[in-house]
Amino acid sequence: MPTPFYLVDAFASQPFHGNPACVCLFVDDKSDAWKQSLAAEMNQAETAFVLRDGNGYAIRWFTPTTEVDLCGHATIASVHALHEHGLLPERGRTTFSSKSGPLPVWSENGLYWMDFPKTIAAESAEVPENLLEGLGLDSYQWVGRSIFDILVEVDSAATLKSLAPDFYHLST
Repeated sequence: MPTPFYLVDAFASQPFHGNPACVCLFVDDKSDAWKQSLAAEMNQAETAFVLRDGNGYAIRWFTPTTEVDLCGHATIASVHALHEHGLLPERGRTTFSSKSGPLPVWSENGLYWMDFPKTIAAESAEVPENLLEGLGLDSYQWVGRSIFDILVEVDSAATLKSLAPDFYHLST
């Protein structure tokens, strides 16, 4: 039986912009090896698998090579896919169960929202190679790591808004 999947550009207002993620809905009967193979075939940063979980949904994320514990843009892409299929109505809210804990998500006025899980506070860290160049930053205030993220503090909101990350450069 065919398995539909969707390529969704998260954080975009038009096609071919934003941060793409593959979304596969309701493949509860597929093995982890199958999910990993599909993610490798799709060759996106992440492929999200939305699964049925009682009266709600669970979500898992796979890169082309491994399963990860959390992916924000693929979660937002999944909310969009659910919304487009009428499974999350306008102003709809659900909470995905995930390896990172509960992830509340919702749609409101055409926008999608997510509450990230609370994590252990970030600790100061060395600046990873390619980070500043990949972000297009000449300077920064502080760099730290949490269990999920590398955090960069910049000098102002204007600096933050002006960033144009080179995601390919960041991935190398």
